[in-house]
Amino acid sequence: MSDCQDRELITVCRRGIDHTNLLSDITSHCLFYGKQDSLHGLTDAIQKTPLNSSYQSWLSDYFSREWCFAIYHFTTPTVLVFNWGHGDLRYFLVTNEGYIIEPEFFSHWDSYFSFIDSDSASGSLLLNLSRAKEHDLPAESLIWFPFSSNYTHFLFDSLGPVLGISEEIPSFLNKRFSLLLPSASIISPWQEQWLSSLRQPRRSHLNPLSDMSLNIFRPREVMMPIASNPAISLRYLSQSLNRYVVTGIAPECRSRLRPRLILLTRSDYRRARIRNLEALESFVVRAGGVVVDIAKLLIEDRIRLFDSTCICIAESSGCMNFAIYSNQTSRLVALVDGATLNDGAFVLGGWRYAVGYMHRALYVVGLDSGPLHGSPLGSSFYPIEAVAQAIEDSRGIIASGHQQAQ
Repeated sequence: MSDCQDRELITVCRRGIDHTNLLSDITSHCLFYGKQDSLHGLTDAIQKTPLNSSYQSWLSDYFSREWCFAIYHFTTPTVLVFNWGHGDLRYFLVTNEGYIIEPEFFSHWDSYFSFIDSDSASGSLLLNLSRAKEHDLPAESLIWFPFSSNYTHFLFDSLGPVLGISEEIPSFLNKRFSLLLPSASIISPWQEQWLSSLRQPRRSHLNPLSDMSLNIFRPREVMMPIASNPAISLRYLSQSLNRYVVTGIAPECRSRLRPRLILLTRSDYRRARIRNLEALESFVVRAGGVVVDIAKLLIEDRIRLFDSTCICIAESSGCMNFAIYSNQTSRLVALVDGATLNDGAFVLGGWRYAVGYMHRALYVVGLDSGPLHGSPLGSSFYPIEAVAQAIEDSRGIIASGHQQAQ
C-alpha cells in the first residue's frame, strides 16, 4: 500500500452507461430486455401519490422506457472507494479514457465528496486524488458490486442486477471473476443471507479501510451488470425470496405472532424523522399493533413478521421497500416528509424504488417539516388522526378484497 501524495488533479467527464452510446474503452457488452410484468396498475398508482403532476409524469415516463439489463466488460479501469465510516461506502469506476461510470441519479451526492469538484467551463469533474491510498486486490478479475449499508441500495442497485443477470445468463458467474465485497466485518448477517442466494463461490474482500478515506484499486478487468430501473431488480429479488422460503424455512415460518398492524421504526438517528414518534408508537400499541426495528431482523424473521395480511406503517420509502417481504393482500401506510416530497433528488433516490408497491399504499404527508442534520430527508410531525384514518381506509380495502375473493 502506498500514498499517492504527488498525484495531480485529474479531469474526469461523467457519462452514465447507455447501451445506445457505448464508451470506446468498454471491451465488450451483452444486452437483453426484461418483461414489463412486475408492476401492477403503474399509471393509476403513480397518480395516487402526493407528488406534484410534473413528478408523476416523470415517474410514468421513466418506467415506460425500455427495460433492460446490460453487462459491460472494462479492462484495466481504476476503482475508487470512499469510506464514510460505519460500513457506508461509495464506489466509483473510472475508465481509461477518464469517464466516471455512475448512474445519473447518484450525481446529486457528488457535492458531499471533498475530492470531487465541478468545472463549470467544461462541464467535467475534477478528482483530487492527492490523499488517496493505493491498495492491492486479492483478485484481479472482479464483478462490480457497489456494496452499501443502506437496505434499499444494497438490494436494488447491488444485488438485484447480479441476481437478474445470473438468472438469465448463468455463465455470467464463472470461476475467473470474483464478487467485489468490502471486508467481511461490515457485512450484516441479513446481507450475508442475501449474498448466499448468489451462485458465485468466489469473493474478493477489501481490507478494512480507514474512515473518511479515499482508496484506489486497479483490477485487470471488471464485469459490471446494470439494470435500467429498480423494478427489474424487484422482479428477481422477489423470485429469489420465494425460493428461499420454499427451499429453506417455509415449514418453520408459520408465525406465532401475526400482527395485523405493524409500525416499522429505527434505532438510529433516523428515528428523528418522525417528530412525534413516541406518540405514534403509543397509538399503534393501543390499537393492538407492534413496533419493530426491522433492520435488525434476519430474512426468516422478516418473512415471519409479514406472514399474515397486515397494515404496515413507516416513514419515507422505507415502508414500501420492506414490503418485499409482505404478501399481496397487505397494505402500506407511508409517512412522507413534506419538505422533500417534491424534491428532485428524493424523487430520483426514493420514489423510483417504491414504485413496485405503490398500488398497495396510502400516504400521510408530514406537517411542520424541516431539515434533519445528517439525513437527506427532513423531519415532520404526522397527525395521529390522519394515520388512524389511513389505517381505517386500509382495513376497508383489505375487507373488500376478501369479500371479492369469496
